[in-house]
Amino acid sequence: MEGLRTDSLMIGPFRMAQITSVAYLIIGIFLFVKYKNINLKPYKKN
Repeated sequence: MEGLRTDSLMIGPFRMAQITSVAYLIIGIFLFVKYKNINLKPYKKN
């Protein structure tokens, strides 16, 4: 939707919405990689 606007907030040649989207994508990938190896199985006592 933001790509259709004609009055977008610009920072240099980039729209602010594009910059925030890329930032959220990078943060999401980082968090996914960081937490994907966590063992989610319940703890078992011996």
